[in-house]
Amino acid sequence: MNDKISIQNFVEQIAKVEPVAVTVSKSGVQRGIIILTIHGVDGEEVPDEISQSSEVSVRGVSTQLMMEYTHDGLNTMDGILLYSSDDIAPKDSEIDRGFNTLYNEFEDYAGEQAATELNEIFEVYCEGVDTRLLREVAAHTEPAVSFSSPSGDSQIDAYQIDGHTYYLYTDGGVYEAYRGSILSPTTTEMFQDSKYWQSTDAAIAVV
Repeated sequence: MNDKISIQNFVEQIAKVEPVAVTVSKSGVQRGIIILTIHGVDGEEVPDEISQSSEVSVRGVSTQLMMEYTHDGLNTMDGILLYSSDDIAPKDSEIDRGFNTLYNEFEDYAGEQAATELNEIFEVYCEGVDTRLLREVAAHTEPAVSFSSPSGDSQIDAYQIDGHTYYLYTDGGVYEAYRGSILSPTTTEMFQDSKYWQSTDAAIAVV
């Protein structure tokens, strides 16, 4: 589980020092980096626990954090406005705004990373099996552990059957089934160690 502070809570802490605005670089988000620009305050005005932070959580994914300070205007071309005082950035401003915009941009990046990681694990460490049969088992069996993609659109359910672990991957109406590796690290451990596949269980059991 990721115990980093969420980006939204982090920006709320920044707002307590009363900046004019806080923006995040859209191009940075698209590369998996949170680059915050704090407008209207200097670095020494920000508490150390904020200024020295190097990671935040975005949609449950621990993500690199960088911060910049400026007294210049907003970057309407690349910035996403996350916080502003009442007298800046009117509603008809051209700048993108809001955490939902940030999350949408980040989910595109994280989804690509999750898909790449998924394909590597299944293709290199697993063996394809009959999807229909595993779906029949899944219809009346609780998974030992489940993982979801950053957007929540894709899910992996792991089932223990006759000493092996089988994985049913679901993405919309698409299903794929695999038998996992029993070597160390196991397939389940690979997903547990992933930044992008998050366990949907409160407690994760290694299977």
